[in-house]
Amino acid sequence: MIGKQAVIENRQSTYGLVLAYLVDTSLTEEELWKKGNVRKAWVGKKGEAPIEIEVMEIPKSEGGEDAQPPEKNYTDTSEEFKDLELAGKKWSGKKATLKMNDNSFESSSWVADKGWFNKVVKMAYKMEAGTMTQELAKVSSTAKPLLKWDGIKFEEEKKEEKEPEKKEGSK
Repeated sequence: MIGKQAVIENRQSTYGLVLAYLVDTSLTEEELWKKGNVRKAWVGKKGEAPIEIEVMEIPKSEGGEDAQPPEKNYTDTSEEFKDLELAGKKWSGKKATLKMNDNSFESSSWVADKGWFNKVVKMAYKMEAGTMTQELAKVSSTAKPLLKWDGIKFEEEKKEEKEPEKKEGSK
């Protein structure tokens, strides 16, 4: 934790990488969806220094706020869940499921009331090629970092406005 921000490390063992995000934990739900909560992002290998990567801005919809959504070719549902046991804790919140009408894809996300990074504690996907599940494995405030953070700046650097230089003979 750094003030109201947290560094989240996400190990991508398939690729041998660690993705890391500096997230703002103070945003309301409305602010989260409008401007996102990721302030900085990095990638690196376990035990090595991370490399900062660009954080994409949330895209604006074509046609602005009055734009019409595309035709819905899926069914989505939402239901409450309670006492889902993951990482030695019990989580409650909402489970959102999206299923394509042609049955080519289905996803479910368990969004915890008191979760951290986007509050997602579990995701499950079904595709024609197979299935995949990701879930929260550990929760700790004393975990050792996967990346070497020595010398990495977490705060945005404040740009100082310089006074314009005065030319000779000017007042």
